[in-house]
Amino acid sequence: MNKKVYASIFGLVITIAFPAAAISKHSPLVQIMAAAKATVMIKAESGGVYGGGSQAFLDPKSGRIIQVRSIKPIYHKREGVGVIVDASGIIVTMAHTVKEAGRITVTLHDETEVIASVAHMIPERDLAFLHVDPPDELSSIPIAESNEVRIGAEVYSIGGSQLLSNTIIGGRIKAVGKSKRLRQLNRDLVDLLQIDFDVYRGDSGSPILDDSGKLLGLILGGEVHAEKSTFAIPSHFIREHLQEYQAQSKRKSPVAMSEYSA
Repeated sequence: MNKKVYASIFGLVITIAFPAAAISKHSPLVQIMAAAKATVMIKAESGGVYGGGSQAFLDPKSGRIIQVRSIKPIYHKREGVGVIVDASGIIVTMAHTVKEAGRITVTLHDETEVIASVAHMIPERDLAFLHVDPPDELSSIPIAESNEVRIGAEVYSIGGSQLLSNTIIGGRIKAVGKSKRLRQLNRDLVDLLQIDFDVYRGDSGSPILDDSGKLLGLILGGEVHAEKSTFAIPSHFIREHLQEYQAQSKRKSPVAMSEYSA
């Protein structure tokens, strides 16, 4: 007998039917739906004015030469996905989504919108950490150990593009990349994950989740001119830079300074 599960992501109710025996608090679906509460949509906006060419003409009334310069307003918007990795309001996303943004708006799973600020940027990894002051308690996603992932492992994601918005997609680890530079430094770490599903514009920053709902990586983008080939930044880099940011924040906090002085 099949049982239907009704779940909501960003206000959209989805219905999934599968064997009732499969529904338990440990099933992948339940774990992924829980992780969806920590997935957010990000809108980064920037604007300004652009000065075009200038023209000069003679004013017949005053006899003066007047120079006029055309100015055009510019507005640019980028959208992506982010993941809450600390319930205090820390969100990880892609640096290219929020770089040089004048205003960053984060939409939580219940459609609440909050303003975010860039707290920590790692350009060489295309990672950025945002900070928000949420009106209510947030859910966060625990970080998995990406260095232990195996080719063929089942993974899941939550789309953010117009084609995949509010959609849970599944696939498998297609390949695991390891950097020669890291090996030379005696760090045999996973440098890149490749997954066998498609992504689209707006899916950048979407989480790669294991079957327990833990964060295994962050979608970087899809391979050009290839189907079912998506690349993701491994979660151990996210953990490393999150701890780096948290340590810096602790050193800068008044409490930490007073404890150090004591």
